[in-house]
Amino acid sequence: TCALPICDVNLNYYPNPTSSVLNITNSEIITEVNVMNLLGQKIRTQNSNSTEVQIDLSDLPVATYFVKITSNNKEKTIKIIKK
Repeated sequence: TCALPICDVNLNYYPNPTSSVLNITNSEIITEVNVMNLLGQKIRTQNSNSTEVQIDLSDLPVATYFVKITSNNKEKTIKIIKK
């Protein structure tokens, strides 16, 4: 079992850096994915009920973003580079 946050062993995301779609997989159901800028402002929210999520970032400007993944009432924030 894992305490907060989500165990990194179960969470995978690729490609990073990305120019379009970010793929996220987890061993448990992902319920929500939030994309935020470096100021912490939410840019995009995607609800899910799957262990695999694809989020399209192609329309976002080139920058670094935080992606908060919620799964089983646990959260994990990752840093993504949009190229």
